[in-house]
Formats: sequence, structure tokens, C-alpha cells
Amino acid sequence: MTIPLAGGFSLSPVAFRDEAACIEHLRERAIAEQTVRIPFPYTAEHAQHWLLQTIHAMVERGEITTFAIRNAEGGFIGVVSLDRAEDGDSAEAGYWIARPYWGRGIATSALEAITRYGFNALHLRHIHAHVFASNPASMRVLEKCGFTRKAYLPGHFTKHGRRVDAVLYTIDV
Repeated sequence: MTIPLAGGFSLSPVAFRDEAACIEHLRERAIAEQTVRIPFPYTAEHAQHWLLQTIHAMVERGEITTFAIRNAEGGFIGVVSLDRAEDGDSAEAGYWIARPYWGRGIATSALEAITRYGFNALHLRHIHAHVFASNPASMRVLEKCGFTRKAYLPGHFTKHGRRVDAVLYTIDV
């Protein structure tokens, strides 16, 4: 399954062949600093574990909820995902994009596409996302995609041993 995006970019399922590019892009400290779950330094073991877990979940559930963001040549340049909640009707959106592709509208296009996919194909009724309060670019991505700021969450996450403020965004069918 491939979902086309503007500018020749696309979304498709992550694959084991994405390991090297994933490691290369996530060696960028700035990405880890603005995401909850991505460690720094990022190693081959991290990538292998993530790919195994992601691909296993896709096969087990019979649905794709994590997509590779790909450039026009099919190269792996980031991820956009929907982490389905226990209720089955809602999910948390997450995304990251390789630093050379920042500021080009790709994250916005990818989030718009996966939000539509979540509502139409996965029959979700609610999608939410957390963003670090120190990441205004990510807040703009969410707002451009129709998400509404719902709450400021002081000290909501721990990153590298320190408490980090977050902002909660939501969108409903």
C-alpha cells in the first residue's frame, strides 16, 4: 500500500530495508530531543528492535498503522504513525522527519494523509498527539492539519532524565 503525498513524496509500510537510513537519520540529536520515545544516541539495536516490533504488529493486527515517509526515489526519510488505543476508536499520532527535509511541508502532508487514513480506513473517531512545548514547528504542523490545542501539560514527560512540558492536540471525525 502506498499513499502519495505532494512533491513526489509518499507513505508506505516500513520495511527491514529501512534500517540503515533510519539509523543514519536518527543519529541527529535534534530529532531525539523533540520526540518522547527516540533515544540518543540511536544504535543499530534500537532500529532492529523498532523494525521487528513494528512489522510484527502490522502482521499480527492485519493493518498498517506505521508508515515510512519516502522521498521521490523511495528512500526512507521519516515516520508517521497512529498508535491505536485499547478502545479501538482512538489513536495517538506521532511523526518525525529527517533534518534535511525540515521546513518543506512534508510532515504536514504526511500527518494530513495518515489522519484521513485513520478516520476512513481504520474507522477511528478521535486522534490525539503530544508535542513538547519547546517545539513550535511541530505545533504548527498539527494546527495546519486541523488539530486543536487542548491542554498544556507541565512536566508531562521525562526525557534524558529531566521533566519536559508538553502540549496536547486532538482532532475528531
